[in-house]
Amino acid sequence: EDFIQGRHVPQHFIVISGLPKPAKPVRYVSQYPILDASDYSNCLKYIGDKVEVIGKIYSIKKEEMINGDPYLFVNFGEWRRDIVKIIIWPNELKKFKSMPDQTWIGKWISVTGLMELPFSHPRNRYTHLFINLSDSLQLHIIPEDEALYRLQKEEGSHPPLPNAALLERFSNNTKT
Repeated sequence: EDFIQGRHVPQHFIVISGLPKPAKPVRYVSQYPILDASDYSNCLKYIGDKVEVIGKIYSIKKEEMINGDPYLFVNFGEWRRDIVKIIIWPNELKKFKSMPDQTWIGKWISVTGLMELPFSHPRNRYTHLFINLSDSLQLHIIPEDEALYRLQKEEGSHPPLPNAALLERFSNNTKT
């Protein structure tokens, strides 16, 4: 009855404010080692471990199984070199809302999974480290600033891709 009549209602106001900001930026913490996909030699140390790999997509190559089902290689570098890549097999590819395609090139992703034994191509002398995607939820597109933050790098300090360095070297040599 007091409530309906508006009697004995406290006249205090509660003000909710945000939490104070930490003095130092909070470092991203993953439950797995965080690896830069462009650092092949460091990734090589984590074969057999579950890791979080963060990198910029260099290329996507679509292949087909004998039965015609598609699968993808998501490469973090020139495929004729020693690189890290993601393999997405047909069963998982079907679970993607939008299938990774050429529009993904240049995007940053975070992938968690087991760093598999390397595959070496005997004639061409390159080796690929890879993560087999066993669940579409292992892969997330993230903004570049988030990728650099997770890798603890400043914006613009990401090492150039191998072909970019070669093109730069080539263009410098032709100018002289």
